[in-house]
Amino acid sequence: IGFGDDLTLLSANMEFVYKFTTRRDWNIYAGGGPALNVVMVNDNSDTDAGLNILVGVEQRRGMFFEFKLGAIDSPDFKFGVGYTWRD
Repeated sequence: IGFGDDLTLLSANMEFVYKFTTRRDWNIYAGGGPALNVVMVNDNSDTDAGLNILVGVEQRRGMFFEFKLGAIDSPDFKFGVGYTWRD
């Protein structure tokens, strides 16, 4: 979800990643995939297809940082921070 300048963006992404495993605490991954973007400005909405290319780093304990570049009708740049809980 993104907000700003009287605009709201809802994006659903289905991305495939390849993890480059190392013996270190942080691992690198890269991938990409299609996106469905719904852009709402005031009372108008538009639905577009897009494409994302991503690279990220993840810690073995679950913390990750991710950078995405968008193509076609996806946002140009996205940055994410998150945590994955593991059993």
